[in-house]
Amino acid sequence: MRIDNNIEIEFPIVNLSISDWNNKDIDYSVIFLCGCKTRIFNQTYLEKYFLNHDFLDSNGNLFKIIEIKSLGKWKKHIPFVFRNTLVYSSLDENISLEKAKKIILKKIEDFDDKNDEFLNDWKKIIKTSKTYEGIMLY
Repeated sequence: MRIDNNIEIEFPIVNLSISDWNNKDIDYSVIFLCGCKTRIFNQTYLEKYFLNHDFLDSNGNLFKIIEIKSLGKWKKHIPFVFRNTLVYSSLDENISLEKAKKIILKKIEDFDDKNDEFLNDWKKIIKTSKTYEGIMLY
């Protein structure tokens, strides 16, 4: 996908900067499915969980969100409307699928409930996945 600053990012992407995936506050900040616009209007939330965070795309490329541009404060009153544009910058780095698997498995291991069926199934899928997208979506 080509975005504002001509960087190609293959979505979905996963946030590698959030250290505690078990935090209930990050429900939809870890795996980001769509492009450069978001419906999130809470600026503090965006700055805390998106701005200057490193993301891994579905091709193994690393990016950082360097700017959050508002599309207009009036839009927060209209449901299902994009409110912000996220501007990405390439880190000019690619990580291997195996390394990505290790990173995500480590983050899943930090969850409180080690016997959670969903998490255990997700770990199995990650271990056998042959694509970056496969380790992000379950």
